[in-house]
Amino acid sequence: MMIGPKTYLKQIKDKSYEELLEEKKKLIKEIEEFENNNDKELKLLTKPSPDVRYQCNLQYLAELCNLIPEKFRESRMNNKFNKNSSDDVLNDNIELKRIIKETIGNDDPYWNKQIFEIMTKVINLSEETESTIAQLINYNSNENNVSLSMQERIYEMIMEICKKININIERINNEELSGLAYYYKFKKVAKN
Repeated sequence: MMIGPKTYLKQIKDKSYEELLEEKKKLIKEIEEFENNNDKELKLLTKPSPDVRYQCNLQYLAELCNLIPEKFRESRMNNKFNKNSSDDVLNDNIELKRIIKETIGNDDPYWNKQIFEIMTKVINLSEETESTIAQLINYNSNENNVSLSMQERIYEMIMEICKKININIERINNEELSGLAYYYKFKKVAKN
């Protein structure tokens, strides 16, 4: 008995990108076997018939091909952003910039550049290392004074972007630094 395309999609939606590629190969092989060997004797002996299996496999392939790009993006982001190499970040800075723009809500070069610079440092930070935004960017309030509200906003955006790209950040108790978000301590922690 063949299942419907939506049921098939539910069965495969949690598979990895690599597993989906294997599933695609399997479906294409079955489809090509039918197209290259339309044996009438098989039609009488097989339930469901090869025609039905062929049509279902085409529908499954369509659903699978819609899911593969999404899983590819997930896989790519996980692979790119879970490494501590600045080369990886620079090679994929277009994706990081897109995520930053999406998080900020605009493409103001002034803010996007600052957030990108901080995120690049966070990505390259060794696991289990404590730091602050001020340490990462060598912030000096005498040279470049950022308002307390803007520091808080930037800090929260950095934390949000880290979540989006699967970087685990542990916030360290910062009660004594109320309002000085660039000096809030955090630690990049290893993935579970």
